[in-house]
Amino acid sequence: MASRRVRIDAVRLTAVAATILTACAGLALAEEVPLPRPRPPLWVEPMTFREAAGPDFNSAEVTSAPTPCDYQLAKIALIEPVPRLIGPGACGGRDMVQLDVVWLADGAHVDIKPAPVLTCEMAATFAGWLREDVALRLAYALEAKGVAAAPRPSE
Repeated sequence: MASRRVRIDAVRLTAVAATILTACAGLALAEEVPLPRPRPPLWVEPMTFREAAGPDFNSAEVTSAPTPCDYQLAKIALIEPVPRLIGPGACGGRDMVQLDVVWLADGAHVDIKPAPVLTCEMAATFAGWLREDVALRLAYALEAKGVAAAPRPSE
């Protein structure tokens, strides 16, 4: 009876030791896992105009005259110039436009809803991609499926 009790105690001791070792190993592994960065504060103190505009802001460069990019983009899209956006850090931009419509090479147009506010350069890149890549691939895909293009309303 005593040997049986020693065996049971030995088994219990082994189980307890295994549990403790497993728990310690788990804690050791948990310490090696990197923690996420803390969240940024929800409230950012407002900046003065000069702080938000940055050191490179030159008020003499601000004008309502269209830029060369505006002229080029107006040939393939309906845009509305937007005043320079000023924001903290990398937020904001100069030569901003609202992109409403892109005209395709065949005279069709694509309405962009909701109309994004982009830099003129980005809007020109997007309009070019839509005209030169997306529209052509869509036309080829529809042609391959045997789908006839919808007739264009005469304007």
